[in-house]
Amino acid sequence: MKSIKHKILISFGLFGTVILLTLVMVITLKLNKTLSAQAAVLSDRLMSRNNRELIGHLHVFRSGIDNIGKSIDRLSKEISHNPELLKGVEAFKIPSLDEILESHKKDADFLVIFDLKGKHIASYPSDRVANVDVKWIERYFESWILGRKISGSLKNDKKPDMITITKHDQNFIKAFRLTEKYPSEENLLSIASAGIVKDDFKEPIAVIVVGKILNNDVQPLQEFHTATDTPCAVYSGTSPIAFIGFPKEKNNGETRKNLQIDAKVLTDIYGSEKPASITLSVSNNRFLAVSSKITASDGENIGIILVAVEEKHVKQIEQEFLSFGINSKRELQFWIFGISLIAFFIFIPITYFIASKIEQPLRYVINGLIHSILTVTSLSDQISASAAKLAMGASEQAAAAEESSASLNLMTDRSRTTSDLTLGAGNLMSENIKKSVKTVSVLIELTDKVKRIENDSDRIRQIIKTIEGIAFQTNLLSLNAAIEAARAGEAGSGFAVVAQEVRTLAAKTSEAAKITQELLNSTMQRVSESVIAINAMNENFDGIVRSATNMGDKTKAITEATRDLAHSIEQINEGVFEIDRVAQENAVNSEEFANASEQLNSEADMLKKYIDELTGIIGEKNYPDTIRKNI
Repeated sequence: MKSIKHKILISFGLFGTVILLTLVMVITLKLNKTLSAQAAVLSDRLMSRNNRELIGHLHVFRSGIDNIGKSIDRLSKEISHNPELLKGVEAFKIPSLDEILESHKKDADFLVIFDLKGKHIASYPSDRVANVDVKWIERYFESWILGRKISGSLKNDKKPDMITITKHDQNFIKAFRLTEKYPSEENLLSIASAGIVKDDFKEPIAVIVVGKILNNDVQPLQEFHTATDTPCAVYSGTSPIAFIGFPKEKNNGETRKNLQIDAKVLTDIYGSEKPASITLSVSNNRFLAVSSKITASDGENIGIILVAVEEKHVKQIEQEFLSFGINSKRELQFWIFGISLIAFFIFIPITYFIASKIEQPLRYVINGLIHSILTVTSLSDQISASAAKLAMGASEQAAAAEESSASLNLMTDRSRTTSDLTLGAGNLMSENIKKSVKTVSVLIELTDKVKRIENDSDRIRQIIKTIEGIAFQTNLLSLNAAIEAARAGEAGSGFAVVAQEVRTLAAKTSEAAKITQELLNSTMQRVSESVIAINAMNENFDGIVRSATNMGDKTKAITEATRDLAHSIEQINEGVFEIDRVAQENAVNSEEFANASEQLNSEADMLKKYIDELTGIIGEKNYPDTIRKNI
């Protein structure tokens, strides 16, 4: 079994390890949480920064679009001041005018010269070569906002902003015979301006309209993309009409299709006064874009412009920051682990030193506890044995006291009964003495009467002798009578019979007299014996009377002694009852004492277990088995 030092060392080591691991885990979780929060903040900030950059680029891009209008406006003014153009208008030299206009086809997509009444003079594309629809162009110019601006300028002699952004339909494309150049376009967006051609007297004689179609015009977009490396596009409605910087599909139409936006998104952009953020998906690449609406000169929302950045570039920047954060986290974890390991190895000897300091007083306490438990166990055993003996003695004493009390109660009852009996015997003895005295008197009288009977027996004997003599004489007489009767013959036969009967009667009388004599003799003998017996009885009765008198006196003494004994037994019984009560209390107290002793033994056993555990904690080998067995 390991000692407490090893246990404390192991426990503290495990505890320290758990704390260090927990610290590392908590710091790691905190770092992960912080990195996640930083990543979220970084993502938001990158997105915000990206939006700000895109908005800035969008402003630059819009400035580029505005520059197209300004360059068209400058071109219109430049052409209107061309002397050759003035000569051609004045001389109505259409071919010359067509050549002048065609010479600017690189800078403009359509050029038209109208007179002050709005009639077509010359154009590019030319009516002579391309067979443009002059009538439709004249009607369109009349209704066109740019035409209205020119008319107002000529009437009011004002110089309004002639730059006009316009959305054109298929009729415009057909009228200018632009279907070959824009075969799939449903609508065209153009930026146009106008210049007034004046003669030498500064009088207006014609109007020149110069326009640039934005559809498929990638030159300004290319310049912007080259300067900013940002994809950009111009939309007419939901469809792009010019774009650059997006991944190219197999054909341009497929890219154009992928760049289309939803009508609802377009509506949201039209409804926003600020640049709106949208997402595009081209060739499985997501783009984050910022867009703003294009408003025609008449106030109609006719399209949008947008600039975009590929989402993976933003994610790449974000990933670079996250990678840096992860590397920093790993480096920090490495340092924390190293510091924790160093702290752990420093912690072990400190823990061992603390464990040793804890073990020394603990051993001292355990030694004291062992000696104390030995004493307590010995005393507990003695107390338990004494308690058992006391309980047994108290129980036996209580039982003996109870038996003694019962015996004394029985003796008391019997002594009372004996006293009553002796009292009754004394009374009976007194009565017997009285009756004996009377009996003695009766016996004396009986003796006298027996003597009289004896005297009377003598007289009876004499009477019997007399009766025998009479019977003898009667017999003689009867014999004589018989003789005489015989002599008398038949006359004397009756007398003979009488004589015979008399003789028979005399014989019977004689016989009865003999029997009576015998009985009388026997009676006399018995009377003599009775007299002797009565005399003896009389003497005995005298002794009995004397003895009865002595017995009566002694019976009275016994009665008094029995009464005193009963009273003493009652007092003893009260003492025995008190002894029994005390014995019962002692029995109860001894049982409680025995229970307390058992509880003390139980607590001592429990204390032994605790000491066993403590000795096990500090190391069992330090304590001999004999001591452990004793406790």
